[in-house]
Amino acid sequence: EAWLNIDFEPNILEDGFHQCLSNPIWSSDGTHKTRHYIGGEEVSDIVIPASIKEVHEAAFCGYQFLNSVKMEEGVEKIGASAFERVPIKQFNIPSTVKEIGAMAFYNHQTSTITIGPNLTKVGSEALFGNKMSEWIVDEKNPKYSTYQGILYDKSRRTLIHCPNYRPGFKEDKVRTAVGVPSTVTTIRAHAFGSNLAKLTLPPSVKFIEDEAFVNPYSLKDLYVYTQQPIPVTNQTFHLNYGRINVHVPAGAGDAYRSAPVWKDMTIVEDQAEGSTPPEHYDYTTDYNAIRFYKMVDQGGWSVAEYHY
Repeated sequence: EAWLNIDFEPNILEDGFHQCLSNPIWSSDGTHKTRHYIGGEEVSDIVIPASIKEVHEAAFCGYQFLNSVKMEEGVEKIGASAFERVPIKQFNIPSTVKEIGAMAFYNHQTSTITIGPNLTKVGSEALFGNKMSEWIVDEKNPKYSTYQGILYDKSRRTLIHCPNYRPGFKEDKVRTAVGVPSTVTTIRAHAFGSNLAKLTLPPSVKFIEDEAFVNPYSLKDLYVYTQQPIPVTNQTFHLNYGRINVHVPAGAGDAYRSAPVWKDMTIVEDQAEGSTPPEHYDYTTDYNAIRFYKMVDQGGWSVAEYHY
């Protein structure tokens, strides 16, 4: 019941930053504190009841002592930066949620995110976390879809986010090699993280947004199958592209060596002219050794179960 007395409406401080009375790092008189207490006990796990329809902007932004957030069915909106940079290990998104603001759960520490049937508006980097291995999307959702743990739009023409890890593995979970499906035409900003070492782009890809590759320090080999380079800027690869080997079709080398950004990479003409990328998605040899089985309940949390 103490939760219901929390004021979710943010105030604006003199320096322009938000001060939320519900934000555990601020008290209502504006003084800073590092813990949040209810009934004399430190809060690390919370339940947001169905009576709360909206978690406002920056409500728990920066609070480092929250382990889990369980939201009941009835919550409809989660504001921008509501849980930004909070190292939550477990949280759920109720099927009633329709909108999540930008960076709402940025830098969370959970591995699986489930998008329900009604969530159709997700802000930039709202659900990105560096420990992620899988997206799960309700088949009734009209806007999003998933394939092998990677998030796409419904038509699978836009690749939205590829997690750093692969789902369902007990060991060696890092997702180091990925082949983009032949349906994809656009790769969104922040699509790939820092673990990726090998990527294949099919001829269907026409647009790659700036910062599609976030800190691609591990990216060594990029395979492309078009004679003409895809237009990119120095922000596409986050200013880190000098060490990338770009494997292009025979006869396409001159076009890439004269194109902006591409010319600063190592161009290797080792793809046969007219060749197409392999159809399978992930190049790790043991990926097909697992398959999604079902969602199971573990202490009130829905967890994906796999068969090896």
